[in-house]
Amino acid sequence: DKLVILDTSSKARRVLNAFDGSEIESQALDTDWSILQNWKEFILDFKSDTTQPATEGPAREGTEKKVAIRLWNGVSGETVLQETFSANAKAATVLNRYLAVLEPSGSLAYWDLETGKKSSHQLRPISNLKHINLIPAYDRLLLLTDSSDIEAKDVLVEPESNTTRTLWVNGDVYALNLVDGTPLWEKPAELNLINISRQQSRLSPIVAFYRRLSWYGSSNRIENTSIALLDVRNGALVFSSDQLVLPRNETTMVESSVEPFTVMAKHGNQMLKVTWTDQPAPAGEIAKFGEVSLAKLNEANQKRKNANGTGEDGFGIFEDTDPPNP
Repeated sequence: DKLVILDTSSKARRVLNAFDGSEIESQALDTDWSILQNWKEFILDFKSDTTQPATEGPAREGTEKKVAIRLWNGVSGETVLQETFSANAKAATVLNRYLAVLEPSGSLAYWDLETGKKSSHQLRPISNLKHINLIPAYDRLLLLTDSSDIEAKDVLVEPESNTTRTLWVNGDVYALNLVDGTPLWEKPAELNLINISRQQSRLSPIVAFYRRLSWYGSSNRIENTSIALLDVRNGALVFSSDQLVLPRNETTMVESSVEPFTVMAKHGNQMLKVTWTDQPAPAGEIAKFGEVSLAKLNEANQKRKNANGTGEDGFGIFEDTDPPNP
């Protein structure tokens, strides 16, 4: 029965009666905090570049930068949770319930906001941590990082500009237990310089990553697309290729369904369809995919052309007698 307005222009938190709009109270608002989301009557926000007295070393002077996370009641203004983390720590939320904060040291703090339970885990240290994202996948969460120092030299690989359709991944990927954030694979997958499609069923055990590559050959510009299908149950790749020829102005679209259990990647005029059963996932190596180099791309491109004459069949699964739009 109340409406809370966080008025950044006047730096005020205003609580209104939702029936007639009359103001119940108004308090000062610290606008240095950025909102992550609201949860029930609570607001979850964070503040970067906070400073605190340095704690390391004997009688050390000065300050050190920190990142702060805060959960507070929007109606009463009462803070119910506030913690600080090292500089460059990143936070993400998902399903309006779970919160993860990852520090460059690899320290992961994980909350279930419904129960108030906090869990801590030590992951692999990460240099140059830029972003993290949490997405639901099958019976778990995927923690995606944009963190790696890996770059593509002489090859153009760019994130999709439409972030409502994709997320950018460049580094370690973890599968986390929903209840307490425990990592479920023996080590993280490594997926570099690639997009993950948001247009996938959260009940699917297979998620798709893709990207467009472009570079200049001896006489012309060459464009390929990569696709990698990851089984979230064991962290292994089901399918991967850097050699999918995609005509200019065409796109890769990924969809998944659980009725029946399929993942479909429409790639130009070709369709890759993966189905699965209710059998346990087979053992497989944890995924590592994404590093690119001009020399390897040119070599693989030439092998593909030599194998099928034209190089148009990127998947390598169609015969010459197949229709043009299978």
